[in-house]
Amino acid sequence: MKDKAGRASAAGDAAHRQDTGGTDLSMPALLHELECQKRELEDKNAALRQALAEIEAAHNRYLDLYELSPVGYLTLTRDGLIAEINLTGAELFGIARDDLLDHRFAAYLATDDTERWQQLFASLILRGGQQTAEFKLQRPAAGVVYLQLDCLGVRREDERLAVHVTLTDISDKKNAEIAREESEARYRAIFDKARNGLVVADVASKRLLSANEAFLKMVGYSRDELSELAVPDIHPAAEVPQVSQAFAQLVSGEIEAAENIPVRRHDGRIIYVDINGSPFVLNGRPCILGEFHDISGRKQVEDALREQKEFFRLIAESIEGFIAVLDTEGRRIYNSPSYALLLGERNLSGTMSFLDVHPADRERVVQAFQDSVVSGVGQHLEYRFLRPDGSIRQMESHGGVIRDEQGAVKYVVVVTHDVTERKAAEEKIHHLAFYDALTQLPNRLMLNDRLQQAMAASRRSGRYGALMFLDLDDFKPVNDIHGHCVGDCLLVQAAERISRCVREIDTVARFGGDEFVVMLGELNVDLGPSMLEAGMVADKIRLAIGEPFVLDVRAKDGSLSSVELHCTVSIGVAMFLNHEFTEEEVLKLADIAMYRAKDAGRDCIRFSPAET
Repeated sequence: MKDKAGRASAAGDAAHRQDTGGTDLSMPALLHELECQKRELEDKNAALRQALAEIEAAHNRYLDLYELSPVGYLTLTRDGLIAEINLTGAELFGIARDDLLDHRFAAYLATDDTERWQQLFASLILRGGQQTAEFKLQRPAAGVVYLQLDCLGVRREDERLAVHVTLTDISDKKNAEIAREESEARYRAIFDKARNGLVVADVASKRLLSANEAFLKMVGYSRDELSELAVPDIHPAAEVPQVSQAFAQLVSGEIEAAENIPVRRHDGRIIYVDINGSPFVLNGRPCILGEFHDISGRKQVEDALREQKEFFRLIAESIEGFIAVLDTEGRRIYNSPSYALLLGERNLSGTMSFLDVHPADRERVVQAFQDSVVSGVGQHLEYRFLRPDGSIRQMESHGGVIRDEQGAVKYVVVVTHDVTERKAAEEKIHHLAFYDALTQLPNRLMLNDRLQQAMAASRRSGRYGALMFLDLDDFKPVNDIHGHCVGDCLLVQAAERISRCVREIDTVARFGGDEFVVMLGELNVDLGPSMLEAGMVADKIRLAIGEPFVLDVRAKDGSLSSVELHCTVSIGVAMFLNHEFTEEEVLKLADIAMYRAKDAGRDCIRFSPAET
């Protein structure tokens, strides 16, 4: 205000001079004007200092973000020299920042990556643009660091600023991949060196795909010769129908082992084996792993028991697994020394064998034992075994009988193997193969199997089924804004909400990303009511997904906070009956209907054109 009054006074003085004929200003007036200009300059200087402080604060914030970023940043000149690098980047190199500047970036890469880097760098310099690749960084003391490089070629007047590079440490991911490859190699070594014969066969063609050395030695074929054979080719012609039936039962899971199967060796000699079958999928096609136990020796032992117990004892002590001879009441007559591994060093003779069986399995084991005594036919059993320390082992037993001179059953011989580790591995492999790791829902493989079963059931019952293809709307921004951990939590909650909207007989599967598939079976025999029922379920799912998602978010300092997100879903529905369409066609129809829902504004349901 004072400044404005001063300027007004000066203007009045100037007007007065004009009125008085332009006489010069008096000294006090001149001093007053100078004082006003001084204050104005001081105000401008204060504003300038404040602006400089704000610029410096912004610059410091930028430096903090640049230097302390969780990823490394560096800038390369056109000659491939390091012009700039942040602290995180220098830590990845394991070298002081000043020692990296003006040095060639390629010199720090692993030797086998240098040529590939030179090609990528030349492309960036020539064409500009953005490229991403993975390379190995050779650190002076800490060994190899695996990096993902996101490179941006820029064109500027400053020739030294040629390529900006973001360095992301992916060592954990790469080391996990290497560990997986090594694990597969170890499993292959176990397969090749296993004492029992192992062979893999294709379910559809019954062709023998691979076998270990023990199996080749067992049947007397070379690896090349075996690759030309199918399952029926290694069995006597008269036994092929029985073998084919056992093969089908092993594939379907109706039985887990086939006993006393004759095998014709390459030299024509017949041997007998017990076969444990484990179905699995190899490169998309159903296969089965057969574990062949040569029981020819065991049969000789059983014959020898009728003549000489001592001979049996010598054989039993050298055979792998656990062997027990029981009387017809189940009391122990003989146990192989290997039983000490299960029950400790104590005299087992005359003790009741069933007392060491888990109580939940005991009645079943006793019943199978009694059936063997009555029928004279040994049983194959799996059960839990209680050790003295309270631990539980999974056991697999094969039984046989020894008859007296009158043909009555006198003893029962039980050969047992500890299959605890094998069962755990099978369960883990099955879960990894058929279920999504994040949501624990069935994956595509399991979905295809369930869809085949549903279509077969539809053919038998004449009832419609429905397949829904669900896609969460605008899910990508959730990951972009809140991170993949929050996105994963949202997917898990979405999977739970969808599952609560369907019956137990229905299937909810994660198809990939933010896509889910719901399969409804056994609807109505008429299309209209079936569509109405499917539409009601779809709308129930749509409303459930539309409810707010409250998710926990963990900050960098470890603190938890909640974020509320809203999501919608687009649903496409395809009806199926019998085998009017293949599994792939039904999925395609539902996918097309889902995109129609997207085009209609999202958060809605559309049926496939075949129904509308």
